[in-house]
Amino acid sequence: MQEARGTAQALREGVTHLKSIPIDDSIEPTPPVESMLDALDGAIEMLGDLDAPVQSGKDRRGRIDVAELLFVLAPKARISLEPGAGTEVFGVESDLKRMLGVLLGQPGALGSNTPSGISVRRDGDWVRISVELGPEGVHRSDLESRWLSRMALRQGGRVEFERGKLALLLPAHRASEKREIEQLRKELEQAQRLGAVYARELAESFGNWNPTPTPPEVSQQNADRLHVLVGLTSPIRRMIRPFVDELRDELKQLGNVLGEGHVKLVSLTRKANAAYEWTADLDRIVTCMEIREPCAQKLSELIPRVIGQLSHLAKKSCVAIDWSASGDTSVVRNPGVLDLLVYALFNQAILATPVGQTVKISAGHETAGIVLRVEDGGPLIPEAALMDLQTGAAVPQSLGRPAELMWLIAGACAENLDIHLASGTSAELRSEVRAVIPESG
Repeated sequence: MQEARGTAQALREGVTHLKSIPIDDSIEPTPPVESMLDALDGAIEMLGDLDAPVQSGKDRRGRIDVAELLFVLAPKARISLEPGAGTEVFGVESDLKRMLGVLLGQPGALGSNTPSGISVRRDGDWVRISVELGPEGVHRSDLESRWLSRMALRQGGRVEFERGKLALLLPAHRASEKREIEQLRKELEQAQRLGAVYARELAESFGNWNPTPTPPEVSQQNADRLHVLVGLTSPIRRMIRPFVDELRDELKQLGNVLGEGHVKLVSLTRKANAAYEWTADLDRIVTCMEIREPCAQKLSELIPRVIGQLSHLAKKSCVAIDWSASGDTSVVRNPGVLDLLVYALFNQAILATPVGQTVKISAGHETAGIVLRVEDGGPLIPEAALMDLQTGAAVPQSLGRPAELMWLIAGACAENLDIHLASGTSAELRSEVRAVIPESG
């Protein structure tokens, strides 16, 4: 704006200087340019008025009644109001005043000259403000009209011209929120369907995977089952994580609109949190082999660390955890894989234990080596069915056990670490899973 004003002033000074120079009568005179400069000055001033900054302290953003603003801008006019759903919009008061001022100032407008020149009414989800242009009024495409159309689009509305009336349509206050909520609900429904498809494909991928048994002489190939699980999980995690993150963000936005205590929102949030926990389990699988060199670890330090990772699950399940580790229970294994094995065994034990009961964990030296015992309150696991659980050939729910993914993880990690898993009954006649770790391994 400053550059435009400076250029116009320089042109005017140049024209004044040229007028002071004597002109040869033989040269044909040129038409005066003062009128063009006056038009340029007028355009610059008009643009400055439209884009002038609002005085501080007088701007207000929020719910604004359009009819109230019209009474202020055109106090002598009789405004036609249609009672009904209301004429409130959401926006900036200064912008709305400018838009209404431009609308009422259209050439030929009857807004302030006749009793019924202005009409304000609710049209569905829109507030329609129309001005009669009169018999000679024609909608123009000058600077003000283009500015009005641009501002209407910025507010989410539009400008219409029909049958001698120029109308400004703005979205009603609650209508915009209603459309946003409907759009969010549609997106949530699509996300639910997509999540169900992903979950079903994931369950089928893990549940139906049953590697072909290999002869004892090539049993070392079974250790690669963890590599297969990691390779399978990595692309699935990359596919699911963005979807879960977007779903949680959209639920937060919906919570700001509906309120955190909305019944449907609570249900959707619970499902989204469950999906987030699944992705966290997938992260553990993918990252378990980042450290490939084995190192010494004390179970007396490993057990409480893993329990801390599962404390939220135990609290949510109302299950207590009691643990002990006697003597020097140090083992030399891959730390990431050993952590994942212990996490899987503790996780399935917590989920299988009824409310109010305790999961008991102990580690110590025995004849076969260091034995980690996980005792829970779930149904007993037959020894013959334990291997089927680890390979995915058996459905855990058929044995009264949850968390099918945890059994696949435990079986793959145990084979990779050369650790033997066994099931049976504890001294208290409860279900128990034992991880036997050879000290020489």
